[in-house]
Amino acid sequence: MGPTYCEFHIAAWWEILSVVKADGEVILNTSDHIRHRERQVVTQWHYETLLNLGGLILVFFSDSHFTDALWLKLRCARGD
Repeated sequence: MGPTYCEFHIAAWWEILSVVKADGEVILNTSDHIRHRERQVVTQWHYETLLNLGGLILVFFSDSHFTDALWLKLRCARGD
């Protein structure tokens, strides 16, 4: 993942978390992918980024720990 990808998604997550009510929920479904023959570890990145931005992970499901697909239910721990 490059800096443009990270910057874009951090800004998007800030916006999402700022409009979700404190008891609101967001569902994320993502997976790692291959780019230029290298694995892009987006699953772990999104998980850690959401936690760092104030999200509370309610449900976590992955085929294997941070390796393939991630489905999580997020509750906003901040907001109105």
